[in-house]
Amino acid sequence: MSLIKKFVDATKAGDEIVTIWGSGLPIREFIYVKDLAKEIVDHLELDRFPLLTQVPGYSSSIKELAERIASIVGYTGKILFDTTRPDGQMKKRFTHTNYSYDKYFKGLMETIRWYENLVS
Repeated sequence: MSLIKKFVDATKAGDEIVTIWGSGLPIREFIYVKDLAKEIVDHLELDRFPLLTQVPGYSSSIKELAERIASIVGYTGKILFDTTRPDGQMKKRFTHTNYSYDKYFKGLMETIRWYENLVS
């Protein structure tokens, strides 16, 4: 969410540089909250466990995510990675076959639009 906020706010303000902590190399996986809620309900109805291991199988680096968000919101300035700041854990991955890049991208788009509407 913080990357979405940075790029939406920078686009609105016309900022020429967005600074992101670290190198941008750490890998993360994200799940759209509506997909997570559906998974939880499905698990409860089918009595399947564990619940919290059901996350997407698509990974991207922080750098890739920042570039994707910048593109979606129309940010054309420079992205600066502050390598004097920590990267955090280099990989946070989980797998589940019900998720795809399309679901990941749709969730990212809906979250960006939600934040844009919030600050409009």
